[in-house]
Amino acid sequence: MRLTPTGFALLGLGVVLASAPLWPGTVLPVVVVAPLGASLLAAVGIAAWWPVLGLRRWQAAWRLPPTVMAREEVAVAALLTGPGALPPVRLLAWEPNRRRLQEVGRLGGQDAPRLRPAWALRFPRRGLATLPPLELVTRLPFGLLEHRHVAGTAAEVLVLPAPGRLHRRARERLARHRSEGGQRVRADGDDLAHLRPYRPGDHPHTIHWRATARAGRLVVAERQEAGSLVLHVILDTRAQRLEDRVTLAATVVDLAGAAGLSVVLHLPSGPVGGPREHLLEALAMVGPGDPPVDLPVGAVLLSDVLPEPDGGLLLGSDDLARGGTP
Repeated sequence: MRLTPTGFALLGLGVVLASAPLWPGTVLPVVVVAPLGASLLAAVGIAAWWPVLGLRRWQAAWRLPPTVMAREEVAVAALLTGPGALPPVRLLAWEPNRRRLQEVGRLGGQDAPRLRPAWALRFPRRGLATLPPLELVTRLPFGLLEHRHVAGTAAEVLVLPAPGRLHRRARERLARHRSEGGQRVRADGDDLAHLRPYRPGDHPHTIHWRATARAGRLVVAERQEAGSLVLHVILDTRAQRLEDRVTLAATVVDLAGAAGLSVVLHLPSGPVGGPREHLLEALAMVGPGDPPVDLPVGAVLLSDVLPEPDGGLLLGSDDLARGGTP
């Protein structure tokens, strides 16, 4: 709660007029002036007390889409719950690009107990983002004080890396590379394809004990044999141009999925497989580190530093298209 400019003026005037009986040799009609000053102070007191009763009964919760991509506009909403009609308020929400609260809507007068105002947001970078609680702001009843009510709790959202576009020559190189052959996923093959949670009926020999120790739950390793469509993608996570390489990895994951390929993503923490969303979630949390070791032969290496692997394909940040139609 804070005084508005009008509130400051009336509060000062009220104090001056209400103290008229204390002035020595006053020429003002005390019988009129003192009650007027008391009335102004009472108005400020009512403005400080009255809105609190209505606003505190309202709560606002973030409503976020299941998938949020960095640098892409997404529609978000707020669910407002409270008794009766919401008094006229301004809704303030966090704006990730500007890193400050901004007004996203003016509400009030609705009789519905559940309101769902919506607006658009754009997250500038990948990773886990925290959205502070929504706030309701009002200047009722006289415009003398501004009340801000934190109506809810903060929300967390995992922002996935947005896929980019490859230059035509890079797409052609990738197409030639994957057409040369792949590998088939099998539980008893030789090379690791990806990790997944344990399911009833899985053979105990398929449990990956190192990953189980890290995760705190049983994790099964699926392995692979030659002959099917699995693309190994190795991400060099050195700090220099890391964001470009993460975008490149998301692009390759998208292209491989469109071509019907399974992808195993090799990170310093270990290989990651599964559906597209699972791979993008792993990329969203990648930080700087050393390149992974024990790399499979013939993999796609995403690096600006390491040399092309034996039988594999090297893609770097320069293979990303920077605007226009490559």
